[in-house]
Amino acid sequence: MDYKVSYREKDKGIQCIINYKDQYGKWKQKSKQGFKRQKDAKPWIENTLEDIREIMRLSPSREYEGITFGSFKEVYIEHAKIHLQANTIKALETSLNKFTVLDPMDIRKIKKMDVQKIVDQLLKTSLKNNTIKLYVTYLGTVFSAAKNDYNLITNIPTQGIKLGDKVSFKTKSQLATSKALTDEELKLLLTDFSKSKYYDLIEFISKTGLRGGEALGVTLDDIDIVNCEIDINKQWKIIKETGKYGFGPLKSDRSYRKVPLPKSYAKELMSRKVVNFSKRLFPYPNTQDLQGSLNKAFKAKGYDITIHILRHTYITKLLASGLIDDETIAQIAGHTVTQLRKTYSHVNKNMRDKAKAIINDIV
Repeated sequence: MDYKVSYREKDKGIQCIINYKDQYGKWKQKSKQGFKRQKDAKPWIENTLEDIREIMRLSPSREYEGITFGSFKEVYIEHAKIHLQANTIKALETSLNKFTVLDPMDIRKIKKMDVQKIVDQLLKTSLKNNTIKLYVTYLGTVFSAAKNDYNLITNIPTQGIKLGDKVSFKTKSQLATSKALTDEELKLLLTDFSKSKYYDLIEFISKTGLRGGEALGVTLDDIDIVNCEIDINKQWKIIKETGKYGFGPLKSDRSYRKVPLPKSYAKELMSRKVVNFSKRLFPYPNTQDLQGSLNKAFKAKGYDITIHILRHTYITKLLASGLIDDETIAQIAGHTVTQLRKTYSHVNKNMRDKAKAIINDIV
């Protein structure tokens, strides 16, 4: 910061004057009088300069002064495209499209109440609370960037947004609040979809615990029938450079792994797919449309679930068995041990409760 300090005698004392150049290049002035000696002004000078620097740090650059939320989100999305996956960008844009009411507003004038009003309207629709929560989370990333990266705002208006009570509803298996299916529920699900075109995929994920994109990326060459395992080395996703679906890298280094297959299922899978195999085992054109169609199919048969619950079910069963250590399960799932324990803490709690009951009986 460019500044100058000067002194002059005034009213039988010393007046200290700080002339400084603000972030817009204009010279401004702050002064204080009543000092007996020049060195007495030193603490005031240091504190004042620190305050000025902080004000300038929090003040927006002239480039973004008065910018609307709509204009800023375009800047944010363009920057995000550099380092985020295409699927994430698509999810971000989908989320922000729910908040277009904010687009013409000066981003510095948007309050928590403005966001809450939109959320309240979304809560009246058929959207699930978790979906709305995800939308708000993505919206929050934009406001966080406005605050932390561009100094446009001092408060993030998505913080403390209320989503209301979780909506509960009855389904065939009453799965609204569960993180995994029981053996009986999974058996019922497979029976209900035995004649469906989605049956093979549902069964496959329930027996491997793969993510949706990973499952759609599996090819026949990835299946090792001798060792009864699948080599997970790619996924079916939107390719950033082309904007079209194709084979792409996995989510993280931990995602590259080998997943065991039940021996009988490996043989069944090979014999079933060899006849009408093109390249991928499940040649659906894209993951997003598939998930939407599957969700509708689940709902039509009375299940309030998504395809991802099959992955949860698989991992939960491994943990609940108590026969496999956490590190091995994390490797199979493509997680770190920390991620595994955080995501499936409910399973560990159940296991601890069972252990307490056993100890109570035998000790």
